[in-house]
Amino acid sequence: MYINFEYLNKQEFDYTDFLILIAINQKDLSSFVHNCDESIDETLEHLGEKGYIERFKSKEGYKLTQKGRKILREVEIADISEDVNELFVRLKDRYIANNRENKLGSQKKALKYLANFVAETNFSYDNIVDAVEEYLVDTPDKFTSKLENLIFKPANIYSTKFKLEECKLHTLVKNYYAYN
Repeated sequence: MYINFEYLNKQEFDYTDFLILIAINQKDLSSFVHNCDESIDETLEHLGEKGYIERFKSKEGYKLTQKGRKILREVEIADISEDVNELFVRLKDRYIANNRENKLGSQKKALKYLANFVAETNFSYDNIVDAVEEYLVDTPDKFTSKLENLIFKPANIYSTKFKLEECKLHTLVKNYYAYN
């Protein structure tokens, strides 16, 4: 598991808090508490006040809130700048505005692929958004690619390396703006 410590620091998130979130997510907080030298009651209360966890209503224990799950999801994404994050939100908004919410796919993969795509190309963010907008308008709903596959779809299941030639988005932007 990759942990983006920079992201945790930006969120002003203590590493102990993060470990507790992982233990709650794995439904194994009791083992964590058993192996911990200090009491975590204050930490649990603090995480509850911040909205990361909440108590079960019918039984003893804790569960992650949407905000807590978001932290665990975001911390695994490596080196994604705020600019790339904003671009992703713009692309996601285009899909939603064109009634294609069901075509978003894995947002974690899409964001990772987009970070790679931006790093390897010199297209402006506006050009990328415009090309995606035109694609969504011109393509019937049943033929629309999921956002993650629009950015990058490996040639086969064994391909693991990001290749620009396999990016449908690269072709779209090139064709739309006649780049060579």
